[in-house]
Amino acid sequence: MNRKGEFKVKNIHNLMTEEVEGAPVLLDGEQIAIVTHADKDYIYGYFEHNNDYDVVIEGNPKFLSIE
Repeated sequence: MNRKGEFKVKNIHNLMTEEVEGAPVLLDGEQIAIVTHADKDYIYGYFEHNNDYDVVIEGNPKFLSIE
């Protein structure tokens, strides 16, 4: 069974959707998420993984939101 979730990260570099859309999010060289779009405030994406491991993401709550 795959688990799915969404995330948003504060867009501190004013990136645009055209610059980030489809970009992989890597952890130790392995893709763990995909960036979908950006607006002036946040960069958005989703992640999906199986039950073989847990995803733990730590970050400053002023810059990161996970659902």
